[in-house]
Amino acid sequence: HGMWTSALAQAAAAFDGNPQSAWVSGGLETAVGRWMRIGFTTPRTDLAVTLTTAKALGPDVTSALITTEAGSTVVSGLAPGEPVTVTAPSGPTGWLQIRALRTDDGTAGNQFALGEVTVSDLRTATPCESVIVWSCPNS
Repeated sequence: HGMWTSALAQAAAAFDGNPQSAWVSGGLETAVGRWMRIGFTTPRTDLAVTLTTAKALGPDVTSALITTEAGSTVVSGLAPGEPVTVTAPSGPTGWLQIRALRTDDGTAGNQFALGEVTVSDLRTATPCESVIVWSCPNS
């Protein structure tokens, strides 16, 4: 249970309003394919997602796949410390997943780091209550 607690505490670093603290994927084998999933207390629709990646070991992740129960969209042009906002697929969803898609040198990379993630209502710009965060296992 100590490992679970530290994993949750580390994931919380992506939602603490401080881009200097970050969630970093485990292991060094690959960045591409690593993911974080956010669950909502009630299903949401019309979401704006702002991602700020952070510097991690290896090449920077430059694009990510945002997936919800309504579909997927790609966010490109990611650079450490630079917030990028994308509209999530329209339609109700109980969760949202962020998956590293490619790195700046085209390799699988080593680590995926998220300095800050904000999910908000597209119409009101109000941040959504998110409660459950999963990230990919250190396999």
